[in-house]
Amino acid sequence: MRLALLVAALPLGHAIPRPLADEGAAEVPGTERLGSAYHPRRDDEPHRAPDCTASQGNVKVVILADSNRDGIVDVEGSTDRGPGKESWSNESGALFLPNIGDSSDRCRKLHEIKDTLVKCNDASDDIQRAPKYLAPLWTVPTPGLNSSAVGRISVSDPLARKCVRIFRRWPSDQKSTQREPPAPESSRWWSIFGKPKKAEELESGWKIVGEDTTFSAAELAQGLQLGIDARGPRGHLVAEPDADTIRPWDGRVTVQLVVTDGETTSTDSVMLRVAPLVTQNHLQRVTKVFASTNTDEYKVTLDGVASSAKSVGLKEPIHELFWITDFIQDLFETMYASIPGPNGSTINLPIILPAPMKRGNVLPPEDNAETLDSMGNLETIPPYEFNGRNFSAGRIVVGANQTAGRVPLSLPFLQAQEMQDPLLVDTTWLEFQHVDEFLQFLPAETPLKWRVMINEECARRIQGTIEMLKRETGISDSDVLRVPVLYGRVEDPKVSSNGDFQVAAIFPNAINGLVMTDSLYVAPKQWGPLDAAGVDVLQHAVEMVYKQAGYKVDFVDDLNYYNRKGDIHCATNVFRELPGES
Repeated sequence: MRLALLVAALPLGHAIPRPLADEGAAEVPGTERLGSAYHPRRDDEPHRAPDCTASQGNVKVVILADSNRDGIVDVEGSTDRGPGKESWSNESGALFLPNIGDSSDRCRKLHEIKDTLVKCNDASDDIQRAPKYLAPLWTVPTPGLNSSAVGRISVSDPLARKCVRIFRRWPSDQKSTQREPPAPESSRWWSIFGKPKKAEELESGWKIVGEDTTFSAAELAQGLQLGIDARGPRGHLVAEPDADTIRPWDGRVTVQLVVTDGETTSTDSVMLRVAPLVTQNHLQRVTKVFASTNTDEYKVTLDGVASSAKSVGLKEPIHELFWITDFIQDLFETMYASIPGPNGSTINLPIILPAPMKRGNVLPPEDNAETLDSMGNLETIPPYEFNGRNFSAGRIVVGANQTAGRVPLSLPFLQAQEMQDPLLVDTTWLEFQHVDEFLQFLPAETPLKWRVMINEECARRIQGTIEMLKRETGISDSDVLRVPVLYGRVEDPKVSSNGDFQVAAIFPNAINGLVMTDSLYVAPKQWGPLDAAGVDVLQHAVEMVYKQAGYKVDFVDDLNYYNRKGDIHCATNVFRELPGES
């Protein structure tokens, strides 16, 4: 799957697509200013579908999903007819995917600017372009109906109805050709990505099911093979029916089957929820490295990173993106959503969370487009369990300025996923206030399977973060290694702070590197002072700390990046191996 552009390019899907006309995350101090509409609701009780089972007569109709999460829909047995069918909880109830990728590169070929590109994805209309991401729904065959009987599939909640698409698998002996809308006459990206077909025919075999779609008695007697996907993820902002207000969708939907046979009406329903988006973590192996190659001045650095990528077996050492800021880490965060597949497999959909940009209704109307919203200000603690809480996909850490009430605009969206309850740490003492300037998590042969790498200097400001990590994750001092990074006071910082001082790295920041594997780290060359033997004493100290952590370090010259206030982590972004892949 190739990468599409954001502002010049963004891949796959956008995690915050266009607005449509519970173990929840803890509330975080400083988020009140965003308004309660952007906080996910917390419930201790599972959510239940309404009691729709109402029949007049002896006809019983049944609609099923993968409610027990084994990857298949059990039409003949009872395994998908348990409590998870009518009430969704973290432990049971069917999941489905936000099908917001760009599987055929259609969007990046058709749209030149970010404002229209971000509105385009595989689910932005009623054509099924990526059926592999559909979650299955089945109706149990219903014989004995009169020939005049009629069936319908519906979603009663108007907000959820805007957010989901339901398709029917068309019989193999009938055509279901869908035609793409015509392409524009020209696009400046065609010279790079190729020209799209003007009237591409899609033989996906799936056809949209609308509120007015009906099914005959013969079709109901055979049973309907259906599929469901979402137009957006949890936390997606959706216009209410009156169109005057918007609120985030929590991802829940109840799908109802209604069969009318003369004066008899029979109904059944099943509840599903869209799978959460989660971030990648360093326990996952790198599979692709991205970097911007808009000038030749970074060639030395990118050649060095490419050499390290080749050494771990990556066939494409660096996936090049053009005409983007030098610091691609700040543009987007790589995430994914997963649902169970058949035979123990996992169906993964890679998703991009773009850094918030001023796009009207896409994000809350706050003038907060600042450094905290860069995705270099987001890191992920690898999976852990502590104090009765299980973070099976890891836990997000973001830098914030809670004293001033400033938090990343993406925070409510991340909270809405209800999986990685973000921790807020103080980054106000850093020039650009990004968490990747002082904090890192490495795979390790420890009970936790990971350890903390943190800057050695500015200990007074960093100690609060260490104490928070101890309280929240259960780490001890033995799980923390200190990386020597020398700081100097910034007299006229570009990003203001309420702290008593702000600092920046005097030499390239050793902690701002790329964790390539569980034994290889790519760090910026230090350019430190030399001892009598000509050894860079600072670089040697960095090397020894990572050696203690079980890592070989590839030092790469990134001086041109450093002179622009960033290092290797800022200059790269990655995809990592997803669950079930190898």
